[in-house]
Amino acid sequence: MHNFRNAEELNPSLHEYTSAVSMAAYNTEYDIDESFAKGKIYKIAYPNGIIISLTKLRFLEPFTRIRKDPEDYICLSYTESGDYYFREEKGTRYVNNHGVYLFQNNKRTIKEVYGTKEPIYAVGVIILNPFFETFLNGRFGINSKALFDRAQNAYRHNYNTPAISLIFKQIEQRIISGMESRIYYESKVLEIFSLIFENMTPTSQEYSNLHISRVDKNALKRAALLLEESMAEPPSISELAQQVNMSASKFKIYFKSLFGATPYGFLRDVQMKHALAHLCADDMNIGEIAQHIGFKSASKFSEAFKSTYGIAPRDYKSSLK
Repeated sequence: MHNFRNAEELNPSLHEYTSAVSMAAYNTEYDIDESFAKGKIYKIAYPNGIIISLTKLRFLEPFTRIRKDPEDYICLSYTESGDYYFREEKGTRYVNNHGVYLFQNNKRTIKEVYGTKEPIYAVGVIILNPFFETFLNGRFGINSKALFDRAQNAYRHNYNTPAISLIFKQIEQRIISGMESRIYYESKVLEIFSLIFENMTPTSQEYSNLHISRVDKNALKRAALLLEESMAEPPSISELAQQVNMSASKFKIYFKSLFGATPYGFLRDVQMKHALAHLCADDMNIGEIAQHIGFKSASKFSEAFKSTYGIAPRDYKSSLK
């Protein structure tokens, strides 16, 4: 058991984890000083270079922290809530978006900014070089550079999908239950990478060869955000197209090229991810969830949920008990 007293102790450099990973697996629960924040952090690390964490934390005061990690790694995280963002030195600003997010460390200085508007509830999977070199590359011929390059060029929709969200929720439930099975967590990490690679494969030459300008990309991202924010009463295709100054036909083609799904396919993914989070939080009944995410009936919602996840929402909720 460890206790964090301030921001500098909260998330130290990965040197702490890599030194521990090189010796043996460990499972640690961190208590937080209640004058600083309320909640807990759970971390599980394995010698092959996988670190898994569950963060359930609310900060009492906003703060900013500067850090730099010299190791090569990819971090996949699933966030249900959280008031924070970080920016790489001379690089991208990563704003917390609910759902799955992928970050490739570029060994730059990173500025992290944390607020107090909502608690951080997130599951993270950090993949270090040993996992790539001795596990993925040795067994499947996947080297870290190839994966880093593909990850860097991937659009967020390639990995922010209901199927990958479900895997993160399964990981979360196992951490909460106290499971430490290395085989289980390795298999889940491989599932995630399998789905990412599958989603990165172009399904249509017509869409994959399109060149979309930066202005149009930003407009399409605004449209996607509007869909997510208004999922209970979504705008029509013509209304979305009008919002971003495109014709309806151009909007549909460009949207699918950028996000890998039609606007309403994208909307369905958003609805299903929100449904999954509410079922796990147990904060609404099935009828309330259906109405909240934009379904006219619980039966229609149940049908869509089972089509997406392969299990009825009532059965999934029962499996969590």
